Amino acid sequence: MAQEKHELAPTAGFQWRSHALSNGVQVLLIPTPGRLVFSLQTWIGVGSAHDPQGLSGMAHLFEHLMFKGTALVPDGDFDRRVEAMGGRTNAATWLDWTFYYLDAPLDELEEAVFLESNRLVHFELDEERLSEEREVVLNERREQVEDDPDGRLIEELWTMIFPDGAYGRPTLGWMEDVKKITLDDCRTFYARGYSADRVVLVLAGDVMEETALSLLEAAYGQLPPSGQRTSMASVGRSGDWSRRDLFLPTVGERFVLGARAPDATHIDCSALQVINEVLLEGDSSRLQRRLIAEDEVVAAAYGYLSLLRDCGVYEMGFDLRPGCSADAVIDRVRAELKSVVQNGLTPLEIQRAKARLQTRFYRGLQTNQQRAEALGYWSIVAEDAGFLLTRAERLDAVDQTAILRAARRWLDHDDWSLVVAHPMGDRSEA
Repeated sequence: MAQEKHELAPTAGFQWRSHALSNGVQVLLIPTPGRLVFSLQTWIGVGSAHDPQGLSGMAHLFEHLMFKGTALVPDGDFDRRVEAMGGRTNAATWLDWTFYYLDAPLDELEEAVFLESNRLVHFELDEERLSEEREVVLNERREQVEDDPDGRLIEELWTMIFPDGAYGRPTLGWMEDVKKITLDDCRTFYARGYSADRVVLVLAGDVMEETALSLLEAAYGQLPPSGQRTSMASVGRSGDWSRRDLFLPTVGERFVLGARAPDATHIDCSALQVINEVLLEGDSSRLQRRLIAEDEVVAAAYGYLSLLRDCGVYEMGFDLRPGCSADAVIDRVRAELKSVVQNGLTPLEIQRAKARLQTRFYRGLQTNQQRAEALGYWSIVAEDAGFLLTRAERLDAVDQTAILRAARRWLDHDDWSLVVAHPMGDRSEA
C-alpha cells in the first residue's frame, strides 16, 4: 500500500499530495473535482545528458522503444487501445528528463494505468524492434537537424557552449553514436535509468486518493530500484567571444548566440526572464521593435532561457532579411545587452514584463495536463515539485536591483558563443 510522504501543498488555485510507493516510486496526486478527463504522466529522471559516453541519443531512442509492444500488449495495440478509450498519448525527451503522458476520460483510469505501467515494468526488446526504431530516430535527426538550418544552428551553439559537457550532446544523438547502440546497451540503460528510484508518477483528475494509490501500487510496485545514481558533469566553455560560420540552404543570413545561465532554481532566473521579455518578447520589445519594425533588417527574432537542473543557457536567434549583414545586427544586439548591464530597465518595462510573465505562468496551470506537467517537471529539475510554489513569488520580487545583479553576473562577459549561417550561394564569395 502506498504511504504518504509529504503534506498537502496549494498553488495557483490547485492542490496536490505527494506519496511514495513501497518501492520508492514517487506519486503526485492532483485532485480536480468535476473534471471528466484525467492526465497520467510518467516522469523519468534520465534525459540525454545522462546518455552514456559515446552513445548519445540513447534516452531519446528509449522514448521511442517504450511505444513497442510487450507480452501482454503486442506491437500496435497500445495506440489502438488508447484511441479506443478516446484518449491521447505522447512523450518527450530533453536534457534532464523523459516523460510520457496519457489523457483519457475518468472511467478509463484503470485501463490507462495498466497500459502505462505494463510498458514500463514489463519492457521488452529484441533486435528487430531496436532496428526499426533506430531508423525512425535517424530519420528524425535528418529532418530536424541535418536538413533544417535552425536545428543545425542550435545544435552547433550548444556544442560550443558545452564542448566537454553532458548538456552539449544533442538529444537526438550523433548519427554514428545512434547507429552503434546495441541490445546490451539498451538493457543496461533500462536497468539503471528506468528504475523505481527515478520514476515520478503524476495523476491529475477527479479521482479518490485511496483508490488511485491502491491502483498505482498494484501496477508499479514491482518495478525494482537500481540503487545507483548516474553522475553528470555539465562543463561550460570559458574564454573570449567565439564564432562559427556555416553555409546552409537559407535565403538570408541568420544567427544564434548564447551563453551559460544559472541553474533553474537560482534566484537570478526570474530577473533574466524579465530581461528577455523586455528585449525579445512581442512586437513592442526593444530588439523586435528596432530590428524588425524600425530598421527592417530582421525578419524574425526570439530569446529563450533554458531552465535546467545543472546550469542553463540564455540564447537568442535572428533571421535576417535578404541582403542584410549579420555582423551589423550582431553589433546592435551586443550594444543592447551592454545597455541593460549598465543601465538596467525602466520601471515601466519591469512592471509590464512581470505582469505578462505572471499571466503566462497562471494560464499554464489551467488544465489537468498542464498542472501535471508543471509538477513533474519541477520534481525532476529541482528535485522538489513544491518549487513551483516559489516561481510567482520570485518573479514578483524582481526589481531594478535584481535586474542589474543578474545582468552583470550573466550577460556582462565575453564568454558568448555565436553561430552564423550564410546562404550556400555565398560560399564562393567567402
